[in-house]
Amino acid sequence: MVLSGLKLLGCTHCAGWVIAACLACSLAAQPVDVSGTLPEHYLPGLAPILRDVLKKSPQVLEREIEIEASEARILGANAARLPRLGADLSYAYNRTALSGNTGTQYRDDGLFYRLEVSQPLFHWGALRNETERARIGTAIAEKNYAEAYRLLAMAVRSSYLDLVATKLRVQQLRRRHKLRAAELATEEEKLANGTVSPEHIAMQKLAFRDAALDLARWEEQLATGCRGFARLTGLPDFNEASIPNELPRPSHSATLASAVVAPLLREGGRSAFEAQVHEMNVREADLRYQIARVRLMPKFNATAGYYLENTTNATMLDVTQQGVQRQGFAVSAQWWIFDGLATRGAKREALAAKRLAEHRLEVAAEEAMERAQHLQRQLDFEAEALDLAETRLRITAQNLAKAREEVALGNAPPVRIEQAATELEHHEAHTAGVRAAYLRVWTELVSLAGADPVLNNLPASYARPKW
Repeated sequence: MVLSGLKLLGCTHCAGWVIAACLACSLAAQPVDVSGTLPEHYLPGLAPILRDVLKKSPQVLEREIEIEASEARILGANAARLPRLGADLSYAYNRTALSGNTGTQYRDDGLFYRLEVSQPLFHWGALRNETERARIGTAIAEKNYAEAYRLLAMAVRSSYLDLVATKLRVQQLRRRHKLRAAELATEEEKLANGTVSPEHIAMQKLAFRDAALDLARWEEQLATGCRGFARLTGLPDFNEASIPNELPRPSHSATLASAVVAPLLREGGRSAFEAQVHEMNVREADLRYQIARVRLMPKFNATAGYYLENTTNATMLDVTQQGVQRQGFAVSAQWWIFDGLATRGAKREALAAKRLAEHRLEVAAEEAMERAQHLQRQLDFEAEALDLAETRLRITAQNLAKAREEVALGNAPPVRIEQAATELEHHEAHTAGVRAAYLRVWTELVSLAGADPVLNNLPASYARPKW
């Protein structure tokens, strides 16, 4: 039908442009696929931790309670728009006599009750706007819930990567410590044979103590990191054995990084979490102004009721008892004409809050774009550092293989193998740290851009906030 309309208008050349635009919009709406690039994809043991931490984190649980409270506030806001039913029931015994006429008495005895229904009719949209305000509060609470989990996932990933790199460093230092212990024992044998001086042994012992101190510090750092990670994730038992022994090399794609950042930049940073919250605050402040604007206008309500009273009239001649039933329906208007300038103050406050939220929205959007561009540049730096580290690691591995060949041919002493192996271990530990640094920057970039698949772990009972 669209194409037919274009043909009828004589703009058949526009049809292809319309289709291309629709396809572009459709592709832009699709989230960027980053599967296979995040830390949990290289370290499978991290994935179940990220899923389980959602149920154990105190921060996430607090945000979940906030959602429940905000949903309850929606019920309260909706209640003002619905009919209200009230009833009174009493059993009374009353006597009434007229002054100066003692022969006349009135008696009200028996059951009295009242059943009344009231319904707001027209409040100039104020009640509807109150409901919309409550819904915005729930949307903000849901975003806070998702944001708490997103930040927690980033912290868990970063801590886990640090533990892997630290463990590799500790393993390297332990191997070097064993080699130094063996070397020191050999030197002490030489001292006993008189082939080395005591001063030489003293320097060897100092170097051994330095290495032992360095190892002890790294081991303490690893143990402290394990305890902190256990507290962060709620795991009852997390120790060195739970940490992987290697960190695979991550792959870098500048094209993928640009695709991840493009939607955020295209929207001017407004798709970032903080910017979206401020955008909703702008809407909430505008609703507050709309509500305050109609405070001094008449409000219309309808009331219907059913009433029963028992009345007895006693005179000197007779006694009359009757039950009085009344049914009524009324439409009333309540109008506050002057409230001491309270309405004017409420309107000014709402407009000021709106301007503040708009300012914060602009600042948050600019900061999100600047942060995304910085992370993209930082990722390029980390990719270059990764390439350099991997190249050195490859050369060091080749040197070790060459040293083994030379020793096997008798062209080099056996100690040459130990030296090459020590150098390789050093570069392995260094490269693990560089890999972890790259993954940390990449994870933050993906998370900031709203493309983090970890948000798919959110419970189905809560709608995933739009990023």
